[in-house]
Formats: sequence, structure tokens, C-alpha cells
Amino acid sequence: MGYQLSWLVEDRVMFCYVSGVMTRDDMVLLIDDVATRIRNGKPPVHYIGDSTQLEKLDLTVRDIHLLFRFIRRPPESGWNLDVTTNRFTRFVGGIASHLAGIRYRQMNSIEDAITYLQQADLTLPEIPMPHPTDASPTSA
Repeated sequence: MGYQLSWLVEDRVMFCYVSGVMTRDDMVLLIDDVATRIRNGKPPVHYIGDSTQLEKLDLTVRDIHLLFRFIRRPPESGWNLDVTTNRFTRFVGGIASHLAGIRYRQMNSIEDAITYLQQADLTLPEIPMPHPTDASPTSA
């Protein structure tokens, strides 16, 4: 698994591109990276994730249960918008976000996510479209 995490709007809107196979350990690293950025950003800090190239979410029911206990909504967090077509990823994201108290929406495209966020948070400047080459790659 690999992910690229970058700022679309410095300290306010992050973008994460996920691809390949994601394991429980990968998920823990990603959640920790995102939570750190949220805590160090300027509230509210929003997250847009693109997992359209995620091949497999390699988690057991036990892994999912453990992750639910790990995820906590930082008070500085804003919207968590996930772009995916994978039904299992949508299911897990929806449940995890609900249990963690995260404001979560599933989107059909990055453009839809940016449009939604611009309308939901009027304090944001114009959000640029992400460029995967601008993101800093991180691999587990």
C-alpha cells in the first residue's frame, strides 16, 4: 500500500491518494498521520481522500473492531470526504466515521468533494485540484 498526503490549502484542507492493498498496519499509520496534521492545522481542518485506486482493503472483522477503538475525532477536524467506488470501503468508512463522531460524506469525484467543501465552509479560499506529483509519498 502507498499513500500520498498533501495540503490543498495549507493547514486547512488535506488530500490523500491511496492505492494498492491497505492492511490494518497501513490504516493505523494513515490515521495517525491524518490526526497529527489535523491537530497541527488551523481549525477546522478538512480531509479529502481518493481511494478510487485502492485494490483491496485487507481487514478482518477483528481489525475493523480494533480500528474503531483507535479512531477518535480530534476537536480541530472538519469534514472527511471520501471519493471511492468500492462498496466495502464505503461501508467501513461510514461505520468508522459514525462511531468516531466524524463529519463524513462519500463523494463520486474529487470535483464533487471540492465543490461540497467550498459550500460547507465559506471561510476557505478557493481549493485547487490535487496533483498527485505534488503530494509527499508515504509507504508502509
